[in-house]
Amino acid sequence: MNRLAQRALSPEVAERLVHQHEQLTTALRGTVPPSVLGIFPRPVQAKPGQVQWVSHASGVPRPFGDLSDSQAESLLNRLQQRLATVNQSIDTLESRQAITGTQATELRETISEIPQDALMVVDGEPFVLYWRRALNADQQVPLLPIAAVATVGAAATAATAAGAATTATEGIDSVKEENPTSVARGHRRCSLVCLGWLLGFILLLLFIFALWWFFCPLSPRQAPSLAQDPSQQLTTEDLTITVPPPTAIDPIELWQPVRIPLAPLKACRAEIVCPDEEPAPADKTPEPKPPVKTPQVTAKTAKDFCAGERPPELAPEVVVVFDHSGSMRVNIGTTPEQERQILRAQSNTQLLRMLLGMPNSVLDLVDKEPRRITVAKNAVTNIVKRLPNDVNAGLVTLGECPRAVNQGFFSGAQRSNLLGRIDSLSPKKGTPLADAIWLAGEMVDGVNRESMILVVTDGDESCEGDPCAIAQQLAAEKPLLTINVIDIGNSGSGNCLASAARGKVFTAKTAAELNASIESAARNVLGPSSCKPN
Repeated sequence: MNRLAQRALSPEVAERLVHQHEQLTTALRGTVPPSVLGIFPRPVQAKPGQVQWVSHASGVPRPFGDLSDSQAESLLNRLQQRLATVNQSIDTLESRQAITGTQATELRETISEIPQDALMVVDGEPFVLYWRRALNADQQVPLLPIAAVATVGAAATAATAAGAATTATEGIDSVKEENPTSVARGHRRCSLVCLGWLLGFILLLLFIFALWWFFCPLSPRQAPSLAQDPSQQLTTEDLTITVPPPTAIDPIELWQPVRIPLAPLKACRAEIVCPDEEPAPADKTPEPKPPVKTPQVTAKTAKDFCAGERPPELAPEVVVVFDHSGSMRVNIGTTPEQERQILRAQSNTQLLRMLLGMPNSVLDLVDKEPRRITVAKNAVTNIVKRLPNDVNAGLVTLGECPRAVNQGFFSGAQRSNLLGRIDSLSPKKGTPLADAIWLAGEMVDGVNRESMILVVTDGDESCEGDPCAIAQQLAAEKPLLTINVIDIGNSGSGNCLASAARGKVFTAKTAAELNASIESAARNVLGPSSCKPN
């Protein structure tokens, strides 16, 4: 903190001034900028009868009476701007009821009645030491013309000087102090700077003179002397040029023909212009080729682009409907007739099975690898691993009546979770195919992007649902939805699903056929073969 001024005040006035300053800064703190609040330096009672004003401002403080007319006018203009900001903040505090009406009136009186000798300036900024309200009621001091800044001139400056001379009343000592050490230090610094500039200018002149003396042709050092010795002047003999006589030529030699050796003639090539041919016209500047138009990616063409070449919101999506009912337990090579025999055997007792005379070869097909569910899980796992990163994949499983299970939707970063759920499936009992198609249809978009439901099943609906009707309803609501069916064992159960939703049916009776079928069915979501693998 720097001391701006020190005055002799009565203890009563000093105590009132400290209290009013604390009241003013406390009310305004946080509502005006620090630069505005800083015009009121903090008064400190150094000892009884003496008050010092301290501030963070650095520089030499000057009384208002020492300023010229223009300086005084500029300072009062700046002070009026600061006080206008303070007055606006007081109005805001009063409207918010942060202060009472009495407090607002006291604050306005504080900033509106400022004695002339209470104003200091530091680096062009005004500082108010005290105000009329802090003085005794009987004291009469000249006040600053804050409300009429434009009229400040020589009269205002004279009144300021006169007021500074007449304010030696009770409690006010108009002693204005300056720091002689700071002033001397400033003068010394200014002298050193000026001396440095003068020495630099002299050195620059010497450098320019040296360049002119040593390198300029017009300098006395480079130009020849005009006062030469007469004995060294050039004579006519020195300027005479001796020309040797011409060589004699025999006149007979002038009649001899000049033989010029000719080069052997060569046949004109295509790239050489023959003398009797006109030069071929110069090739015209080739016309610029039209720019190659980048194909626009749409919802229907997004499947023809690789991940990264198409917007993620247009990438196709797929939901796998996986059948893990009891019939998926049997061997992949089981025929429909053998499957019916196995189902009848499962519904009868051991005695009836013996009476039917079912061969052991048929019974051996139950739980014999490769089972349908094992081959189906391997084929689906292979497809899921090859899906592009921007393709979201869902899983719906059907194994027990009356409801299928929505296993969730998985992004590219969640493929391991999806593969774990597929691997954990085991044969159950029923086939709620209609409910599974309904759940899968709710998961996909099918309107703003192409969507596919990939059904892997080996049988018909067994929970009293109507999958064909649900497929027709979904196809009407979602024009970009496709249902492809992998029919294990050629049961014909998924024909109506594919025909209703613009899809295809792929039959599979062996493990190789199942892998090839699911590869073809998922082609639209796997993307072009030229894309880099994940």
